[in-house]
Amino acid sequence: MPSVSSAPDKDLTLAFAGVFQAATLVHQLAATENHDSGALHHAGVSLLRLDAGSAEAVFGSIQALRLGLHCVSRLFSGHADASAREVFQYAAGMHQLSAKLRRDCSARAVVAEGLNELRERHLQHAGDFDHDDALHHAAAALYVRTISRMTPRIMVRGSQGRLSDPLTVSRVRTALFAGIRAAWLWHQLGGRRWQVMVYRREYQRQAQRLLGRAFG
Repeated sequence: MPSVSSAPDKDLTLAFAGVFQAATLVHQLAATENHDSGALHHAGVSLLRLDAGSAEAVFGSIQALRLGLHCVSRLFSGHADASAREVFQYAAGMHQLSAKLRRDCSARAVVAEGLNELRERHLQHAGDFDHDDALHHAAAALYVRTISRMTPRIMVRGSQGRLSDPLTVSRVRTALFAGIRAAWLWHQLGGRRWQVMVYRREYQRQAQRLLGRAFG
């Protein structure tokens, strides 16, 4: 585990990008007609990788975090529009709830048990999750039983039509869940809030390097 005083390394940057990828997905799902289906798939599957040995293993690959790495690179270069500011607010909320979950032993135990059950179901009855939406519904149900009861709640903004659709709501909750899981991982790896201001340029450079390495 890196020192909390060190600049962000590869794993820390990937976990940080995982939060912003999830936050971007929440915005896309709630407020636009299109979303990154590949990123949403990886968000759901990341909830099942509880014993992964690295941040890259949690998300599957660097390529799986393309959306989040682009978001970090863009935000920290100063190119933020209204939608980027909304994404940043979602990401901040995910970090807040992750911290709240770390301090709540009973809620943490329920979440861990639920995710283990979800993973076992996935391993034993893979056919149940051939379609991602079955996983999203199951993850969303666990989110409702646990994290959605915590405060401050993340207020998702978007079109009423989209947010009244049950499938869209399940996908949004899966993305929120995955973002909180990524924020937890970031903290485990040594990430702290003060680092975001001190090392914002280094996060941007690391994101750009990882994008270049993965996509040329």
